[in-house]
Amino acid sequence: MNLKTNDNIGNEHQCCKSCEKTLSLNLFIINGKSYRTCNTCRIKNKESYQKKKQQIYAGITDQSPIEFIELYDLLSKSYERESENKENVANPEFIFSCTVNIAKLEGDSKEKANLL
Repeated sequence: MNLKTNDNIGNEHQCCKSCEKTLSLNLFIINGKSYRTCNTCRIKNKESYQKKKQQIYAGITDQSPIEFIELYDLLSKSYERESENKENVANPEFIFSCTVNIAKLEGDSKEKANLL
């Protein structure tokens, strides 16, 4: 499928893969590199990605530690929830983070890490 078109004046246009608008070709170029998504959508997508990333990392620092015996249940519930949201995605990515209280585990640091 050809994404580029010409209007009756000879100016080239391209259809954005994100917003599906047909826009001037110069709105798809940044630093001499051509993209299939317009600059407006690329900026919005980047902002959305950065915001989501900040929320993930904020959640990591705000979490209270869980006990080791709770880890399996929390992990499996989180995976099930993510799987439901991404059931039609060909290569789903699963991101999980938590703080585990290892004070009650026996052994040295290496043995505790092996348990995890």
